Amino acid sequence: NGIEALSRDAAHATFVESDRRCLHAIQENLQHTALAPNAQCLHGEAPGNLHLLKEPYDIIFADPPYAYNDYPAILDALEKAHLIADGGLFILEHPGKAPVPDGHNLLKLTRQARYGRTTLTFYA
Repeated sequence: NGIEALSRDAAHATFVESDRRCLHAIQENLQHTALAPNAQCLHGEAPGNLHLLKEPYDIIFADPPYAYNDYPAILDALEKAHLIADGGLFILEHPGKAPVPDGHNLLKLTRQARYGRTTLTFYA
């Protein structure tokens, strides 16, 4: 997650969260850990609000609600907004049995890792 990345010397992390209570908890944790100066917190839903981000990222981690299943829309929004830097990585957390795309125009599935009922799918 973003807070762990910041604690391991990531230069910056942007959090996009649709639930205001969760966003508030993220902000409190950033303050508590003194990592807030290197973070940006945005209220919104992905993929609908991804176009609001203006910079490419080296790593993007998405953890949509388990009921969500329109994973191609996330890949499409990331590509249209040019949010993944050259050589960047997109990691999608999803239920292990959920079908995910092998890729999209520019993004290709490179590996998957299963952890119980959860799977992380990596795209580059």
